[in-house]
Amino acid sequence: MDVEAYPRFDARQVGRTLWRRAPLIAALVIIAAVATYAFSSLLPKTYVAVASVRVDTNSATFKTTGNGGATDQQLMNNEVFLAKSAAVRAAGAAAIGSDNKRVLVLSVTQVTDSDIISFAVTSHDPNAAANAANAYAQAYVKTRQAQIKSNFLAAADRAKSQADQYQADIAALGNCHTPVCEAQRQTLSQQEGAQLALWNTNSDQAQRSIQIVTVVRSAVPPSVPASPTPLRDAGIAAGVALIFGIGLAFLLEQLDNRVKTPEDVARASGGVPLLGQLPAYSDGHRHLTRRFHRAERALVPPTSTAAESYFALATSLRFSSLGKEKRTILITSSVGEEGKTTITANLAAVLAESGFRVVVVSADLRRPMLGELLHSSETQKGLTSAMLGDRELAACFVSVPLPSGKNIFVLPAGPLPHEPAVLLGSDTFGTVLEQIKRSQADFILIDCAPVLPVSDPVAASRHVDGVIVLALHGETRKTDLAETVERLRQVDADIIGVVLNGVPQVHGRFDYYGYYGYRSDAATTNGTSTNGTKPGAPATNGKASAHADPATTAPPPPDSAGREPSGDAG
Repeated sequence: MDVEAYPRFDARQVGRTLWRRAPLIAALVIIAAVATYAFSSLLPKTYVAVASVRVDTNSATFKTTGNGGATDQQLMNNEVFLAKSAAVRAAGAAAIGSDNKRVLVLSVTQVTDSDIISFAVTSHDPNAAANAANAYAQAYVKTRQAQIKSNFLAAADRAKSQADQYQADIAALGNCHTPVCEAQRQTLSQQEGAQLALWNTNSDQAQRSIQIVTVVRSAVPPSVPASPTPLRDAGIAAGVALIFGIGLAFLLEQLDNRVKTPEDVARASGGVPLLGQLPAYSDGHRHLTRRFHRAERALVPPTSTAAESYFALATSLRFSSLGKEKRTILITSSVGEEGKTTITANLAAVLAESGFRVVVVSADLRRPMLGELLHSSETQKGLTSAMLGDRELAACFVSVPLPSGKNIFVLPAGPLPHEPAVLLGSDTFGTVLEQIKRSQADFILIDCAPVLPVSDPVAASRHVDGVIVLALHGETRKTDLAETVERLRQVDADIIGVVLNGVPQVHGRFDYYGYYGYRSDAATTNGTSTNGTKPGAPATNGKASAHADPATTAPPPPDSAGREPSGDAG
């Protein structure tokens, strides 16, 4: 049997599911409790009054009524049956008169393992409930006492009649004094005495029958309604809603088609490794994921948690290149607005701050956004200018300084073409990348369009060493990620890994990094770098500078003819 076919129970996954769906569960519980409380409060109040009657089943008087052979429980079952009889109900209804219309429910039950019978009456009027309970209890007591007394009196009458008959038989013997007559007279006298004794006994028991069935507790008007009970009803509704909400949470989790966890990434991508997770960065005014709202793109501050996550991503990227040369890397996503441009720029900045020579190519020839992030023009000159031969490749680059004084080289998109996929899939694009490689760039990061809407990244992937696919936490659909990976695999693209962007930060989880955030070699002082630029700002005065310190920049790329740069360029 394949054990992998049965997913293992993961308590952490259960906890994450409940945490993510906590607002839904809480909303259901609150709505159910409030609605039930309000509805219950509007219901008419009902009161329950109880009167208790004791039946002395152990008394000799009771057992002499012909019940001696029955068990106590059988005797009590008989008494409850008699208490529910139409005669008792009729007697009780007659006693309360017009108040009988106020009686909603009459319940006659035996108190468990006892000789007590309770008469519970439900009514909207507490006084009517108490009066009715007492009336029905008294009706049963009087009816039952009358029945028992009648039985004893009937037995006494039978005994007296029999005694009178024996007395008449004795009188009929007259003056006969023969031994036979004397024997008969003696026998009849004994029988007469026995019947007279029985008559006396039954007459005495008839007087004592009133003690067999008695009211031990009279009903009093209740001060608290038995129903409705808003707090109790609300609590029960909240409990039911909680159970329903938890079940609904797991159902929605199963039906949810969005990528949220590394396990989701692994299943949707068919085993493509997770290269890194980037937190949802916020500087108090903007968020870098559309999970909250569309916001201005920006480089993260060097001391932020996000910067440390980018540093970890850069480290993972370097280790993934062990044994292979992966210098030219294309960064794409399934659909737009998943943060690929922002991640490209920040990854390039982190690599440059770590001492690598980095070139960033803006290859999204439909909606280029890299220039907006780095404060440089995208359409004046750039990649398409070099590919079409309108400008020398070296003249198309823009040098963007970082807070530490180091630089990254950016190749803007240039004038937008009519058929970007054809242009990026051509050998000319591969030639441009080869020229950049010969400039001794350590990494060439290519920001490209998303895979599903257009075929640009699929066409360009044949010219790169590897592809990084971006997925946005809680937004990217698993089916979209799976289709993206499949399209890239169809052209034999080397998928380095998937980056999960916009992962919600857990308070306290990154406190260490938040305090000892990533800093470049040129440490900042009082929030300002050594070159006077604030941390995270792409350039001085908000504009990209094409004049960087030669000692801290990579050599400019060769021109379109493949010539190496002159010595003056460094």
